[in-house]
Amino acid sequence: MNIVKIYLRGANFSIRSWQLVTLLYLVHTLLSLVLVLPFYSAMKDTIGPSMALENFHKSFQFTAWTEFTRDFSQKMQVFAGIIGYALLFSLFVQVFLKGGILAMIREDYARFTIKRFAEACGIWFMRFLQVSLMVLLLHLVLAFLIWLPASLILQHQFTLTLTGQSLIRTALIALTLHFVLGSLVFLFGEYTRYILFVSGTKGVFRAFRKAVVLVLKKIYLVYPLFLLLLVNGILLSLAWFFLQKVTGFGTGFTLLFLVLMQQAVFWLRNMLRLWLTASQFYLYSKFPTPLIT
Repeated sequence: MNIVKIYLRGANFSIRSWQLVTLLYLVHTLLSLVLVLPFYSAMKDTIGPSMALENFHKSFQFTAWTEFTRDFSQKMQVFAGIIGYALLFSLFVQVFLKGGILAMIREDYARFTIKRFAEACGIWFMRFLQVSLMVLLLHLVLAFLIWLPASLILQHQFTLTLTGQSLIRTALIALTLHFVLGSLVFLFGEYTRYILFVSGTKGVFRAFRKAVVLVLKKIYLVYPLFLLLLVNGILLSLAWFFLQKVTGFGTGFTLLFLVLMQQAVFWLRNMLRLWLTASQFYLYSKFPTPLIT
């Protein structure tokens, strides 16, 4: 099985599906505005005439951040709950979109309409929500199991060493372990959705168990494809960082150019997400029937 061909097939689908990518871009842009603007307005009302927020407009400054947290930490505790609800709402939106995306991939974009997309989103929402909550719980448990021992080791090393090399080494080991195991948990969730979607079963826990067996059995195909798709996002981030450095911040045409480029990057990011989902679904569809039923 050639993962490069599957990778390119996913790319072909995501490029042809520009209407779907644009829809996802508009939904995510609206979601960002819904989450960010009210929160920013509430922060401005709380802070009043202070210029604390203005210090972050040009670049991040640790001194400004320290002053901000010291002066407004008590007032901002109220907004911690708002952030939690905002993230939860974002999770629901992402889960809702997943069913429609998979429906369009399976039909190879043959009859895309917003009505058909929304219907598929609604059909699979509850089952996919259960999967997402399971994956979220596993991520929290994984973070606890990795970073609690790592923090104790780092604290012990900090009291014994005069250099930061051992501290950096321990932190890198913990980060690498978290990335590898966390990406496996992510893949377990993704392939659970594919099993539910293809088989039509309602048994989420059974599908999750099968997804774990599938991913571990075919790890030599699943994980390289995931890493290959992950490189796309890294390259896009580097390109955006390079453009910011080259262009710099200014007014007039430069500012307009940066805004347009930023929106283009957001649009491409949605295309890359679709590319990842499509490629992984195509790989899943190539597996023998006993592995997916």
